[in-house]
Order: sequence, then C-alpha cells, then structure tokens
Amino acid sequence: MIYEANTIEWKPGDIVIHDADSKDHKMLMVVRGIIRYRNEDTAQWQSQYLNPEELIPHCVMVKYGSYERIPKRLTKQSREIWLNDMKYLHNPARFGIEINEADKQKAKEIII
Repeated sequence: MIYEANTIEWKPGDIVIHDADSKDHKMLMVVRGIIRYRNEDTAQWQSQYLNPEELIPHCVMVKYGSYERIPKRLTKQSREIWLNDMKYLHNPARFGIEINEADKQKAKEIII
C-alpha cells in the first residue's frame, strides 16, 4: 500500500481510484458492488475502469477534447472487472481529480 487505508464503504456507482494506480483521470473506476466479505473487517469490491464508450467523465473530456482522441488502451482496460479490498479504493478528489454530478449520475446508470 502506498497511501493509508481507505475507510469509506463505497456503494455501487461510486467513482474511485486504486491505491497503486497513477493518480490521473484515466485511472478512474466505478464500483460495481460488494462481491463477498473475507472476514468482518474487509470487503471485496468489484470495480471496473470507466469505459469512455459508456461514460465519459468530465475530466476525460477536458483532457482529450473528444471521444475520438481518447487513447484506445483506455477503452480496452475498461472492459475488465477487478476485485479489490476497499482499503485500496480512494476518493479521486483526494488527488485533485474532480468528478461532477453528471458523471456521478452516469456511473450509477451504467451499473443498473
């Protein structure tokens, strides 16, 4: 772990960033839900990198300007689903990455 453990219990649709990822808009993930509890203190969270085809966060559009300019590697990585302890999933605002309300709403819509 690079940073102190996260203590926020994320909900499906929340936008997070992993402890070990570069703190950049392209590393944002959406929480898909709790997969299981390994014990009473630690949850396993299912998370997925944001897919620009489904959700274009405001910060991605500011960076690249249009969908066509978003690197294809970002759209590829977003199809995988990851299991993480919640201690590794941080609030992007902690690292100066702003998420607007429209992006939050879109993230919730893609997991329904």
